[in-house]
Amino acid sequence: MTFTNKPRPVPSAPGLQMRTHLSSHGKFAIASIPRRGWPAAQVWPDTGVLLAVGRKPAVLREFAAHYNGRITVVLAVRDEIRRKAAIPPALRRHDDVHACDAAGKVMSHALDPGLLPVAATRPALTKEQI
Repeated sequence: MTFTNKPRPVPSAPGLQMRTHLSSHGKFAIASIPRRGWPAAQVWPDTGVLLAVGRKPAVLREFAAHYNGRITVVLAVRDEIRRKAAIPPALRRHDDVHACDAAGKVMSHALDPGLLPVAATRPALTKEQI
């Protein structure tokens, strides 16, 4: 069996997924946030989503502006992010350094200033919503 370094063709994606725009800091192209689903739907991000978008404060602000008024963070998620942010740099595990840094940015740029509202729990669904 022979292995070659020929580049393999990449299957094309549908048009909506291929459109990109330059990020607010202009260093790389990011996919635009899809405009699908219910425009009035509530958004409940989990810890991983907030840590991913929180690595860059500009992206975190874009995220909050996109879901303006429809996004709510659950108290348990806020507490988990606060615990990660409170870990001193000397005690952070090697694989947890970036998550702890992102947690600190989410706390200082979004949760502490009130950019993202925090609720104790999700409200119960009514029969009409089910």
